[in-house]
Amino acid sequence: MGWTNDAADALHAGRSIRVQPYGGSMRGRVESGQLVTLVPASEREISTDDVIFVRWRGNYLLHKVIEVNSDSVLIGNNLGKINGAAQLTDVLGIMVEVCDEPTCGGTLIRHLNNMTWLVQLDDGREVIARLPKSVARNIFRIVPGDRMVIGGLWNSDYQILSSAQNPPNKLLE
Repeated sequence: MGWTNDAADALHAGRSIRVQPYGGSMRGRVESGQLVTLVPASEREISTDDVIFVRWRGNYLLHKVIEVNSDSVLIGNNLGKINGAAQLTDVLGIMVEVCDEPTCGGTLIRHLNNMTWLVQLDDGREVIARLPKSVARNIFRIVPGDRMVIGGLWNSDYQILSSAQNPPNKLLE
């Protein structure tokens, strides 16, 4: 995988790196495609509940620390699965930041197909944005010209988060 090799190379060289991991095992903490910042493990003490970048059975994982021991960590995903113990020497990095691309406003220009729309962002760019089913259930009628809150990268696409009149709670924090 490209992002894992980039992260391993940077962390081995003692550099921090921002990567976009893909997968669902850490959802709720790190969503697929979110931008995360990793620092070399040597820069911080590893603690329970940290998210670490670790060499695991010939691959690399971004997983949560369940327990810290003198020479190993017990790792698992954010969905309750425990993978097992990894040696501390296999921990390459620690996640210090998770960030989405900035949210912004946009105006729906036209419906393209199914739940996909051409949207003009407030900065003038036109992007293709997907309307997730969870949002579509709450928005019964959307038409060209409606204002929407647009999220950043989500599985390499923009997504419509809500109507501009009813922004999701996470945008208000």
